[in-house]
Amino acid sequence: DALVSDSVMAPQGRWLACMLSPHGVHVAALEMKGSRFAVIVDGVEGPRIDQLISPESGPVLVGGPDQAFQVAGPKFGVFSDGGEHFAYLAKMGTDCVLILDGKEIWRGPISDAVTRRGLTFSAAGRHLFLHETDTNSGDRMIVDGTPGPWSREPPKVSMSADGAHY
Repeated sequence: DALVSDSVMAPQGRWLACMLSPHGVHVAALEMKGSRFAVIVDGVEGPRIDQLISPESGPVLVGGPDQAFQVAGPKFGVFSDGGEHFAYLAKMGTDCVLILDGKEIWRGPISDAVTRRGLTFSAAGRHLFLHETDTNSGDRMIVDGTPGPWSREPPKVSMSADGAHY
């Protein structure tokens, strides 16, 4: 016999956008908290943020709920393949912050010269990658919250099939 249970994943009627993990087992929701935002994953609220930053192209959300959904659309973060991990980029003050599973793992200044994109997990969610480009310094990868060296060429990452090595 199948067992069905329910649990509150996000406040009813108060969330702006919602994402399901690849296998539909986990849920992330974006919610307004006064003039700020919070990301709720499986019912657990993350830190308060000023704005979200798109994990694909980098534009920052501005204004209220309507603009938030128009800019971010339904994809405002990334789940690992199995859905156990969720990561997103956010603006807090004058910094860009990388949040993994509700905890800050990296912080860097927001600047017109810097773009961050390509937020992605390796297989099985073992590593988290973010590509950072600075017009003055070049390109680098931030892996699991640790910035790599700057390069003149965009880095190309190769991973083992199980995602353990890169």
